[in-house]
Amino acid sequence: MMKALLEQIGMGPDSCVFTNAFADMGIAEEVLDEAGARNPGNDCFRQLQRPEMLRGKPEWLFRAHCRELVDRYQAGRPMEPGTWAEVAVAMSTTSLAAPLNSHGAFIAWRAMSYCSLDHARRCWAAGEEPREPWQGFERDEVEPIRRRLASARG
Repeated sequence: MMKALLEQIGMGPDSCVFTNAFADMGIAEEVLDEAGARNPGNDCFRQLQRPEMLRGKPEWLFRAHCRELVDRYQAGRPMEPGTWAEVAVAMSTTSLAAPLNSHGAFIAWRAMSYCSLDHARRCWAAGEEPREPWQGFERDEVEPIRRRLASARG
């Protein structure tokens, strides 16, 4: 009903004001359907809104963000920490300010590999998987970053 009303006043799904919001809702619904999520509830769906840091980023990155959140919801895990898609964008933004050191490059690679399995498979096949600088690096260094990203999300 709301969609029809918005179309009548010239603000339907093709309107520049609503195009991205409707597209994002469609992606979120597709991810929920793919996961077989039944009655996900408002809390889950609200979390599937595109966070500020993912606005203007590719659709596949937003899908990865949604998939991770839906997986957490279905497993009964908290919706925090930040998703791997958020980590990937944070590392990309950081790399624009200054080159990443080996630790930062590892975090960026790991985040992208979780977001894009096709990319990760190509790297693994070519023997390009970076190594953790030390055992437990991901747990010690990456998890605090993900917690900070989640608090920024809302």
